[in-house]
Amino acid sequence: MLFLAEPEYARFAAGLLRKPTEKGPSGTAANLLGVRLPVLRKLAGRLAKQDWRENLEALSAHIQAAKENDKADICFEEVMLWGFLTGQGKVERDLTLQEQFAYIRSFVPYMDNWSLCDSFCAGLKFTREFPAQTWAFLQPYFGDGREYAVRFSVVMALTYFVTGEYVDSLFEVFDRIRHEGYYVKMAVAWAVSVCYVKFPEKTMHYLDNNRLDDFTYHKALRKITESRCVSQEVREEMRRRCR
Repeated sequence: MLFLAEPEYARFAAGLLRKPTEKGPSGTAANLLGVRLPVLRKLAGRLAKQDWRENLEALSAHIQAAKENDKADICFEEVMLWGFLTGQGKVERDLTLQEQFAYIRSFVPYMDNWSLCDSFCAGLKFTREFPAQTWAFLQPYFGDGREYAVRFSVVMALTYFVTGEYVDSLFEVFDRIRHEGYYVKMAVAWAVSVCYVKFPEKTMHYLDNNRLDDFTYHKALRKITESRCVSQEVREEMRRRCR
């Protein structure tokens, strides 16, 4: 994978993955080669066409073994490739839905930054075919103690479940989340803003009757004002609420 790396891009990307409370990147982000995500997606596609299951299990076993042996050289791109390859599996062709859930369950503990989480979620397009089953699968993650496991559930929610059937359930879930992680709060704020764009009246009612903490509530208002899909009048209303 080194021949695909761009050192200058690696320095740029590492800055984006640095947590607000840290001076520099940590976890897999501290070992970033600089391979761009579209390149990794194409590589995952090629590996899937060769032998999806064999390549997925070989890659995941390699990363899991490295972690168990306390090797600090697991790079961001290896884990991202694992995530992308997981999403390449075709349910009912390559595997059953329960097998897909098992592969996802194995990957979740290895997400240690927002990019691994969000990019992984974007690739799980099978969710559109099995919404009820996936919604049920996600429920334990909303109350998980791990920051990126909770973010995973919220990003899955905002990506696939901001629909007429699920939007009311989303508001109930957001009110139950009590994790203090920065990237959980930011994900919930982002999700509320997506809900507002698609269901403004329902979301406004929720904003008037929510149980979000103050940080998440105000970040949600800010994200709504930043949306290109809302009017100037709405932006002014959200700014008024921020005061």
